[in-house]
Amino acid sequence: MKYRLSLFLSFFVVLSILSSEKKDFIIEGKIGDLSAPATIFLLYNDPVTNHTVRDSTLLNAGRFTFTGRIEYPVYVQIIYAFNGDIRYATGGDIRRFYLEAGKITIDGYQLFNAEIKGSVTQDLLERYFDIVRPVQKKMREVRNNMDDIYIPYSPEYRLSLDSLYKSLNEEYNQLSMDFIEAHPNSMLAIDMLDSEVKAHPDNDKVEILYEQLSQEMKGSVPGIRLKRNIQNRKRIGTGHVAPNFRANTLDGNSVSLSDYKGKWLLLVFWSPTCDICHLSLITI
Repeated sequence: MKYRLSLFLSFFVVLSILSSEKKDFIIEGKIGDLSAPATIFLLYNDPVTNHTVRDSTLLNAGRFTFTGRIEYPVYVQIIYAFNGDIRYATGGDIRRFYLEAGKITIDGYQLFNAEIKGSVTQDLLERYFDIVRPVQKKMREVRNNMDDIYIPYSPEYRLSLDSLYKSLNEEYNQLSMDFIEAHPNSMLAIDMLDSEVKAHPDNDKVEILYEQLSQEMKGSVPGIRLKRNIQNRKRIGTGHVAPNFRANTLDGNSVSLSDYKGKWLLLVFWSPTCDICHLSLITI
């Protein structure tokens, strides 16, 4: 009986500690001057459960409030619907920012250029944008020139544009990696590394930068998830042996990837919810 009581108390203490890690947040906003049925929607993936969170509130003379509890800073989006229907929202009615514990204020006539205060992680993201924005502008200009079909470019000039764009893209990536290295104790660094793993799984700098993160960040739920994604990258990246799997053919026969060892194999990954199929050509 004493053992069961001790076990229960230990479980209760652990549960209390885990619960206490979540902290309150409040978002107070003022967008335009409309009232109901004008609605603001708040959408994000919970950093711990990875489940989608969806909340909404009616506007009152343009004012709105959201409250809740959160454990880690998380990138969220808020959407303004003048008639309460999210399907009518336009590009100017959507804003993404970092939500974190504490009080955050949002003020503006439209969401896309509203002023957001109170989020340290959002301030850090804005500093990152200031750093990469000049390079992004140049990349857009080069891309626009490359896509202009009404200008008869010579092959040599086209190659020069390709080379310039590649150089600017490398500069942009290096600025991003430098920023991550300079902020090892931020959730923004984890999110940027996670995006890099998914976009460029062969970038060996990701693992190096992960090891430079603070112990607090590496021990967080998003940090542990990032570590798992990096380890998975080693299993499926270019030049690595693909993990074996078994599936049924259209005629009902069971086959495995290892059955085609020594042969070229074209894999088509598809989903009924996705319009674009992804192809992988591998040799095993």
